[in-house]
Amino acid sequence: PDKYKKRQRTLRVAVEGCCHGRLDEIYDQLGQLGKIDLLVICGDFQAVRNLSDLACMACPDKYKSMNTFYKYYAGQQVAPVPTVFIGGNHEASNYLQELFYGGWVADNIYYLGAAGVVRFGGLRIAGLSGIYNEQRYNNVHVARDEAPPYTRGGMRSVYHVRPLQATQLGLLSKPIDIMLSHDWPRGIAPHGNVGALLKKKPFLRKEIHENSLGSLPAEILLRRLQPRQWCSAHMHVKFGAEVHHARLRDPNSLTLAGGGRPQSSQHGQQRESSGPITRFLSLDKCLPGRACIEVLEFAVEDDRGDEPVLELDEEWLAIVRATHQYVAKPPRDLPPFTDLQGAVNNARDFVRRSFDGNYTIPKDAVAKTVPAYDDSSAKRKRSLSAPQPRQRGNPQTDALFAKLGLEHIAPVTVPYWNSSRSDNTGGPADGGAAPQAEESAGFFRLSDGLAPFESQQASAATAPVVNAAGAHVGDANEIDIDL
Repeated sequence: PDKYKKRQRTLRVAVEGCCHGRLDEIYDQLGQLGKIDLLVICGDFQAVRNLSDLACMACPDKYKSMNTFYKYYAGQQVAPVPTVFIGGNHEASNYLQELFYGGWVADNIYYLGAAGVVRFGGLRIAGLSGIYNEQRYNNVHVARDEAPPYTRGGMRSVYHVRPLQATQLGLLSKPIDIMLSHDWPRGIAPHGNVGALLKKKPFLRKEIHENSLGSLPAEILLRRLQPRQWCSAHMHVKFGAEVHHARLRDPNSLTLAGGGRPQSSQHGQQRESSGPITRFLSLDKCLPGRACIEVLEFAVEDDRGDEPVLELDEEWLAIVRATHQYVAKPPRDLPPFTDLQGAVNNARDFVRRSFDGNYTIPKDAVAKTVPAYDDSSAKRKRSLSAPQPRQRGNPQTDALFAKLGLEHIAPVTVPYWNSSRSDNTGGPADGGAAPQAEESAGFFRLSDGLAPFESQQASAATAPVVNAAGAHVGDANEIDIDL
């Protein structure tokens, strides 16, 4: 029937660099750009609902501000276009941790999760939240202090990319249209105008020369997934590049060898020319006069209705079902990559039965799990400080796990508990203990192919150690360039 016939159309997607909580300004700018079908934001979103969320954001106190997201969370304002975002290194990490596998943070604003894939009107969009830290990447996947209330170290390490997310994305087999990451894929700079980049950011010269600028797992995912478009932020500069891929006969040859350096097997070095092209775009932060927004157009085929909607991705759901069990296990327990691929294929039958072909993400699923910031009373306050909350879950994550037949694994995910039934210690009033982080947890490598507000006092986040140029000492990617 004609109603099921795919039709071609062009989607106009606005890309924003670092958001820094300035949603009002971003949406005002979009209003001047004509019809926009979708907005994607490349991290540092800052979904700060209240002062306790602000206490969980890793950045110097002088940069902390409520900004405007809380108005969207409270329902005072609604995003005028569907918005999809990933996390960066300056986030209300406690809120994003509630939605480890993604979910609505406010009406019409969707978080992709620590890693995630969604579909929108014929576009397939993937994302990797956080930033790469070489030392942390091969350490334990989750530590006890990587759940609120965070220690000073946990508040920073919680947003570091781990092999779990890279492996999950590496299991994708179908093409990706748009890939989002906060930091750049390592080695991307030589594919663009390096001279122009260094005029704007001269302190990057050493890292570019040493090929230490950017994310190693993102580099491997770029080579493996070869998406049509890759969008990033983090460096607060507009930079474009084109990566002309050699066509790999054996994508599974991309490995992470010991020491964390990407290598190709002998078979993987057998390449064909005229592979696909990935266009890379990094944008600035949201400030007047900065190149922070750009509109991209995508020709797509879609058999849905007139208005595109966000949908869960069947293959991604199968990957989550097949791999979630390893989120807190040591690397020795991870099966070979080919076995994981088989597990994903087996999981697809379960996903199809459970979802019965309906992958549309309900717009009414937003869960307001804590009160929003009250700006009327806050005007009388002299300080933005508040205690950190304890870890809590989210009904959206619970609902997803029920569909996928999964169980929570603390401290990565915990069941939702309602703070309205709590006593003054921050635990449930019925005497049951609030969810606690387990003492030990594991991780795995990219291998063979790739609460109550009255709880504990906040630990003050410390500013990173930086050199005179503003780069974090010891890690080129761990950077705070004037928030």
